[in-house]
Amino acid sequence: MHLEQLNEPITVRAVFNAHGEIEPSQFDWRGKIYAISHVYTGWNAPGLSQVPEHHLTVAAGGDDTYELVFSPDSLKWRLAGVLWEK
Repeated sequence: MHLEQLNEPITVRAVFNAHGEIEPSQFDWRGKIYAISHVYTGWNAPGLSQVPEHHLTVAAGGDDTYELVFSPDSLKWRLAGVLWEK
């Protein structure tokens, strides 16, 4: 198991449900589209501005875990890191 810190910009397809929660369905990283198979957990944490960022850990069909971060002030996503299982 290996944790790689990245902080790379990504494109995410997501919706906000009726409760205001983010529900991502896929993300595009380094030219590949990853279909999200499971959202493990989500939390808010301080970002670069006064507005908290939304963090989500997700699975994308394999054993690896991805941490996606949404910045509400810029409306941009980034991939904070990947926990590689192999």
